[in-house]
Amino acid sequence: MIQRIAYLSLRLFSRVKYWSTRKLTGPGRFVQGGIIVSAVAGIDTDLIMAYQIFALLVALLLVSLASSVLFRLRFDALRTLPPFVTAGEVFNYRISISNRTGATKRDLILIDNLVDPRPTYAEYLEFRGSVVPQGWLRPGPYRRWQALIATKQNGDVLEKKLPTLAFNRAVELDLELVPHKRGYLHFTGITLALPDPLGLAKALYTVPSEQSLVVLPKRYALPPIKLPGTPVYQQGGVSLATSKGDFEEFLGLRDYYPGDSLQRIHWKSFARVGHPVVKEYQDEFFERHALVLDTFTTLDNDEIFEEAVSIAASFLCSVGTQENLLDLMFVGAEAYTFTAGAGQLHIEGMLRILAGVHPCTNDSFAELRRSVLKRRTALSGCILIFLAWDKPRRDLVEELNAQGLPMLVLVISKNPEVVQSDFPWVHSLKLGQIERGLQKL
Repeated sequence: MIQRIAYLSLRLFSRVKYWSTRKLTGPGRFVQGGIIVSAVAGIDTDLIMAYQIFALLVALLLVSLASSVLFRLRFDALRTLPPFVTAGEVFNYRISISNRTGATKRDLILIDNLVDPRPTYAEYLEFRGSVVPQGWLRPGPYRRWQALIATKQNGDVLEKKLPTLAFNRAVELDLELVPHKRGYLHFTGITLALPDPLGLAKALYTVPSEQSLVVLPKRYALPPIKLPGTPVYQQGGVSLATSKGDFEEFLGLRDYYPGDSLQRIHWKSFARVGHPVVKEYQDEFFERHALVLDTFTTLDNDEIFEEAVSIAASFLCSVGTQENLLDLMFVGAEAYTFTAGAGQLHIEGMLRILAGVHPCTNDSFAELRRSVLKRRTALSGCILIFLAWDKPRRDLVEELNAQGLPMLVLVISKNPEVVQSDFPWVHSLKLGQIERGLQKL
């Protein structure tokens, strides 16, 4: 009950803060602060005259709020977004505003709204339990609340002044935004604000405009990397190779043997000779590598996990020009495998998948191990991106090495000294120096 009351109090406080930021101008918020200060200072009206200041400020603010309600605004708005953007990089987009109010409007302010970042009660409880003490002082409830909002908010709300807008005229504005992290940017609406004559409150008119924008992971520049391995036979590879590798070329006809696919029967020859005849093709061989992303971590290792996703995205972009296939493998709600290169899923599609990957805190690392070993026979090599260097991960590397699979292992760590291995292809990447470490590969 106490936790729920605390949650509702924090949510209400955030709502009041959001309302005052949106509804009041800068001078209006200054007056709001003066009301609070004068109310506290003027409790005893016999000792101090601050209550008079309180009454004056309240009257000014109420008049401004009442006058802002009397304004009538009517606009059309259209937001034009790019197909996707990259985390941490500035991108431009455009909003078109048309005045339908019936009169020329001046001093308008455009506010582009993002989705409400306030967490649900379940999210609040989960995050609250994951916060560890910092030194001798444990973060208070409000600090934890602000930290959780920061994890859910993927951009800052934009405000921009509009030029004078005549009736039935339109204006186009270019805006800039920097997404904080990969994932999605959710827009809910476009608000036009008009300050009242006193300049303390604003009349607001919101045009619903729900849109979502994919935010791709940031990428690092990689040096030229020759992925190890030799071409491997791919059963049914013509549907996988498409434009790369050794294709299935028609060699001729031969008698049917038990076990041959019925799809390869040459029916015209079957009818002519009276017994099954099948088409014979040349086998397909091409290189196929696995890009294994370790998703098994805890909430306090979120920064390491995000770097792992960025490294995986960097390899995906570099492999787009190479003549091989790359299988992206990770575990989420289940074990997933997506294939890029050689005419399969485009790199853009793979990056969109990485934009939505989340840490896995419930399942065992053994699930990822089984998924990798299951595809071992079809692989020419393997790139493994680990979030730690413990026994389950070392055992997987040793097992793949024993089977003769060429590998490149990258371990992200705050302390590179803990990553010890006799294999020269096991590399430690220090958090905060990832790009420098990748250039040494």
